[in-house]
Amino acid sequence: KVIVIAATNREDILDPALLRAGRFDRRIQVDAPDLQGRIAILKVHAKNKKLAADVKLEDIAKITPGFVGADLANLLNEAAILAARKSSDTIVMEDLDEAVDKIGMGLGQKSKIIKPEEKKLLAYHEGGHAIMSELTPGADPVHKVTIIPRGDAGGFMMPLPEERIVMGSKQILAKIKVAFGGRAAEELVLDDISTGAYSDIKHATMLARRYVESVGMSKKLGPVNLENSDDEFSFVSNKSNETAREIDLEIRKILSEEYENTLNTLRENRDKLDRVAGLLLKKETITGDEVRKIIAGATIEEVLNGEKNTEEKEEQNSENNDNVQVDHENKQQENNQAEKKTDENSEDVLLENNAEETYLQSTEVAENIIENDNLEEIVKSEEVSDINEANQKDDEDENDSHFGDNDEVFTEEKEEKKIEIPNFMK
Repeated sequence: KVIVIAATNREDILDPALLRAGRFDRRIQVDAPDLQGRIAILKVHAKNKKLAADVKLEDIAKITPGFVGADLANLLNEAAILAARKSSDTIVMEDLDEAVDKIGMGLGQKSKIIKPEEKKLLAYHEGGHAIMSELTPGADPVHKVTIIPRGDAGGFMMPLPEERIVMGSKQILAKIKVAFGGRAAEELVLDDISTGAYSDIKHATMLARRYVESVGMSKKLGPVNLENSDDEFSFVSNKSNETAREIDLEIRKILSEEYENTLNTLRENRDKLDRVAGLLLKKETITGDEVRKIIAGATIEEVLNGEKNTEEKEEQNSENNDNVQVDHENKQQENNQAEKKTDENSEDVLLENNAEETYLQSTEVAENIIENDNLEEIVKSEEVSDINEANQKDDEDENDSHFGDNDEVFTEEKEEKKIEIPNFMK
């Protein structure tokens, strides 16, 4: 059996003959990972990288909706490169934030010279987005605001989007208000408008058209889908000229109303807009927490002093940690020296014990050798004694035999002598 597997990002344009039964009739939809999936993917790609204690992969996963596995792996690689450029082997949270901005918006141009009036315009433009994002019900909270040029953008406000399955009509209108925040702030403060709102207006128009045409949320036109045909080879509109005009008028009405609502909101919170813009002019990049502090009533000086105190606390904590680390290292060194000394004493005692044991063993061996030598001498002396006794016995036997022979000779001689006695002595 042969199994053919194929992948595509445009299932909508596949030939139906490929998708009928018996062919590519088993389809698996692989969507972009959700929040938990992105966290798990980041943990996998971060295993071989050294992360600082302030790194929170959960926060990075929250600001990267739509990122797939390859994007998240590239993000960590970019963060590692940024850390290496600073001669550091540890990735900090700042490196990851910068990597997200670089992948999403392009390389930051901190050295680019910006005129003061343009910098002020950028500060109020991005400040308007931030104020509307925090004050509009249904809008996503602010994650970061910057006026550092990046890519084609002079600055940007990064929201912290929530994972949603569906989107309500109020949320779509809230997105339109946030998109209009920059343009409305320019008109309110500078009495002029710039081309910097081009992408914002385009995005707001797209949302309004979707609101009216696609999802049928317009009260005037009702719940009807008025989109053009999905068939890309169709050149005929499915709407009459009158319907198309009503759609355009409804879209224009929605955009005009939401733009006016945005102007009114910024006008009522002008002091907060001024403080956010002033903080951006001083720092160029601010966090969502700092924006929320200003909206809560804090001044620029309080935010800066709070940041300074936080930095001092972090430095103090870092120094304390360094001192604790030094104390720990000194204590560890003392413990190592004590252990080393104990080991040396143990080695000396062990050497003494070994020497004593060796001496006892050698003494015992010597005694055994002496005892064995004595036993050998005793055995040898006994053997010699036995040999001597045996030799002596042999000699005695020989002597006895010799004496016996002599007796016989003597007897014979005596008998002969008896025979030789003279007659007169008989």
